Amino acid sequence: MDELPIQRIKDLIQQDDPAALDIIYDHLGQRLYHYVLGLLGSEPEAQDVIQKLFIRLAKKRRHLLKAENMVGYLFAMARNLARDALSNRPQQTENIEDYLNVLVSDAKPPDQQEGGVEVLQALLALPFKQREVVNMKCLEAMTFEEIARSLNISLNTAASRYRYAMAKLRRKLIC
Repeated sequence: MDELPIQRIKDLIQQDDPAALDIIYDHLGQRLYHYVLGLLGSEPEAQDVIQKLFIRLAKKRRHLLKAENMVGYLFAMARNLARDALSNRPQQTENIEDYLNVLVSDAKPPDQQEGGVEVLQALLALPFKQREVVNMKCLEAMTFEEIARSLNISLNTAASRYRYAMAKLRRKLIC
């Protein structure tokens, strides 16, 4: 995917042109959705979060003009809305089947799908901060540098969260 045309978006926002949101959605909509889906594990909730994100953007799009890192700002918005959704849901309502659609293809044999459920449960058991880094690294194929910028954390923090998460996943899945 080509790079987000930040200057064009800023110009459109200055002109109060809603096409700025179209460009953002076209370039980042799917990435933001998969990121949120990885955090929430529920397709309907992820769709709701992305809808809320773009409604907020429509109302407060001028805030993007002040953002030093527009992509990071958008991922931070998505993360905060996902956290709100997590805090508003009853305990232990992770919808494994919804999230499994992202991780395991229907074309795989049932025995591999079952293993996918175990992986999914292990992922959902990770602390939020570790899960979001794993999601960005594995599902979004982001580099540690991109993750660090998006989450406004250091490169070392991004790498260590990933390393700790992988160690926990190994322990859970091997034992």
